[in-house]
Amino acid sequence: MATKLSVPETVGMKELLEDSSLCKSIARIKDGIKNIICQVQLDIANEDNRDTVGPTIVALKNFQDILLLFAAKGGVLIANEKENKTP
Repeated sequence: MATKLSVPETVGMKELLEDSSLCKSIARIKDGIKNIICQVQLDIANEDNRDTVGPTIVALKNFQDILLLFAAKGGVLIANEKENKTP
């Protein structure tokens, strides 16, 4: 089942997704980026701004969703490369 992206699909995004090297790089560092995004979300949210920080949290979520898209494609590419190198 295909799910809808949290941000609009654009020509520029499609071009970036065609960059195999970029996708593989993101796949390799995905967990670190996810940790950074989660920490930013924790750091910016507090009792004083909880009613106004929502849009920022949603933007970070959208950014994370897109990174996961690149990481998924990169993971497939890496797996295929490993499979093709196995004798």
